[in-house]
Amino acid sequence: MKYRQAIFLYRDDYDDFTVWAVDLPENEIGEILSGSLEHHDTLSGIMDHLPLSMDNSANLMHLLEKDGEGFTLHTKDIPPSFIEKHNHEGCSARGDRESILAEIADLLPVAPAWGQTQHLS
Repeated sequence: MKYRQAIFLYRDDYDDFTVWAVDLPENEIGEILSGSLEHHDTLSGIMDHLPLSMDNSANLMHLLEKDGEGFTLHTKDIPPSFIEKHNHEGCSARGDRESILAEIADLLPVAPAWGQTQHLS
């Protein structure tokens, strides 16, 4: 079975975000991508677009993927069994926008399109 890293992004409050990185089987990632709502933008635009988690159902997942020069956020309602199965896997961080941008930069193999003049070297 082939695995790859999935990065999930959540907005807990106006300047309070959570990023969760977990290695998942490719077929599970495919299930999330299938039928998901997609939002294409810069990383900054993606973060602005995220709904506050208090306005979200507990099962709404936001999968972040690098997409050429920008990013795609795939949003889909996921069964509770997915969370139960993977809840204690991977790593997560919570913080303000700048902290989470730095975390995402550490997770991604290539420099992201920030939507600002800031770039990774």
